[in-house]
Amino acid sequence: MGGIPPDLPMDDAAVDRARSILARLKRDESAWPFVRPVDPVALGVPTYFDIVKNPMDLSTIQKRLAKRAYKCVADFVADIQLIIDDCFLFNLPGSPVNACGVALRDLAASLLRQDNWVQWLSVPS
Repeated sequence: MGGIPPDLPMDDAAVDRARSILARLKRDESAWPFVRPVDPVALGVPTYFDIVKNPMDLSTIQKRLAKRAYKCVADFVADIQLIIDDCFLFNLPGSPVNACGVALRDLAASLLRQDNWVQWLSVPS
């Protein structure tokens, strides 16, 4: 057997767990670059949207959870993955924001592993 694991519906229990995971991610000291959408003007990175085509942040995930926009757990995890992918796409290895992305990815993997949701997150082996 292999391939993509079967998905889980985003029922009330899953929404509660997702909110808990998100709250823990937002509280982490490495989360500061990912809490709100990137403002390329304020941050002085005018090429951000040229490079990052599908931006994502933790507050957008929180809004989607509140609106019950996620139909399945894999969609929630995919948005966390998108934050990490965007971070690594735009920020060079060794940079402070890239280091925050590594820390956020590792924390997300640890939290998602508790419910076996990590199967939808891409983490190095």
